[in-house]
Amino acid sequence: MKFANNLTISSYTLGTTVSLYDRIHIAAESGFTGIGLRVENYMEALAAGFTDAHILALLKKYHLKVTEIELLTDWGANSDRTPDQQKKEQLLFHMARLFKVKHINATLFQSFSEKQMISALKNLCIRAEELDIAIEFMPYSSFPTLQTVWRVIQQSECQNAKIICDAWHWTRAHQSPENLENIPADRIVAIQVDDAHRLPYKNLRQESRHDRLPAGSGSNETIVMLHALKTLGVQPRVISTEMLSDRIMSKGLLYTAKTSYTAAQKIIKQHWDT
Repeated sequence: MKFANNLTISSYTLGTTVSLYDRIHIAAESGFTGIGLRVENYMEALAAGFTDAHILALLKKYHLKVTEIELLTDWGANSDRTPDQQKKEQLLFHMARLFKVKHINATLFQSFSEKQMISALKNLCIRAEELDIAIEFMPYSSFPTLQTVWRVIQQSECQNAKIICDAWHWTRAHQSPENLENIPADRIVAIQVDDAHRLPYKNLRQESRHDRLPAGSGSNETIVMLHALKTLGVQPRVISTEMLSDRIMSKGLLYTAKTSYTAAQKIIKQHWDT
């Protein structure tokens, strides 16, 4: 698939308070063919009176598909699996099946031993049944690097455990093409493009949530990651833009979406679709 004209706008690119209708309308107007949804976006739509049928009809009207479902957290220990967390997990499973998305984005933020994460991932993958659990490594999470994710996946022996590669996290986790060695290409199911300033914040989580850059406008690591994944033979189900930027968002949601799309389309044309 050529992805430059088949890009997804991740849910966080437009923030957390945008209505479902506005999210869909803005994505379509900006050129995207896919959108990502958080479980909270879905719950808010239901609370506003939408039904599953209404949502599917609205997506069809604007020629869009939901291609990302996120974010599954708090599954690392039984004590974290509160009734609310379990409800959220079941809603994520329902959303994936409703929108025909084969994987659910997931990570953990608490401090766990790898042994505990392996056990928790096994149980989660069993509960997910035919759905894939796609772990996103983040330098400030329980999965700070690709190597951590792959060790846990290998030892869990779960065939439905997969990996997401995000360019900002790749950069801030100091990843390199060598870190992909021994990881089968088909384990990496999604790519998220954005960019990072050359110098990091002291608080990486703060930077991640508020000051990312459009793809191709910061460090060279986004291009390095794309070339490494392409060389490995990765065939992603989705390439999305995840540009969280308070500065760009202050100029408006449509501006944010179009800026994200234009930058991602350019870098994907040059470094993936060729």
